[in-house]
Amino acid sequence: MKLGTYLADAAARFPDKTAMVCGDASHTFASLDEAATRLANAFFARGLRSGERVALHLPNCLEAVELMCALGRAGAVIVPISNRLTAAEARYILEDSTPSFVCYAAGDTVALEALADLDFRGRITVGAAVGEDGAEPLDALRATGAETPVALLGDDVHDLVLGYTSGTTGRPKGAVGTH
Repeated sequence: MKLGTYLADAAARFPDKTAMVCGDASHTFASLDEAATRLANAFFARGLRSGERVALHLPNCLEAVELMCALGRAGAVIVPISNRLTAAEARYILEDSTPSFVCYAAGDTVALEALADLDFRGRITVGAAVGEDGAEPLDALRATGAETPVALLGDDVHDLVLGYTSGTTGRPKGAVGTH
């Protein structure tokens, strides 16, 4: 079962049950499904296509899960980048994975340093009312997304995550995780 299918099924079966909690904020399955649908549609409107990569340089937060669900539903390949990496380490992953879009926490100086002079189709900030460095705030992005259900992915879409692993020697290597 693909991520988007799982969330849609849970939202239909348990709409008012709590799906996740982070600090004082929470999502029911229905509200998480709605956020994921809006974000997936907003990414589609900005040209995201199935199989393209989207980097997430975020702390643990509700928005990170919203984005993962939306991108999984949209057929994108999520490139998670630990917010504990140095700017040089994060930049290596960004250069190696060649994402079309990048999402990062507003005011994250490590992310801003890593992103300096790199070109992406879109930059999205989480936690800011106004984007920095030409980035679009996540809340604004979500608000532009249609509520229309996203067509669930077919069997030809398998890749979900491109996670970078470290070994005992050399630079991290991208390892693909499927749905």
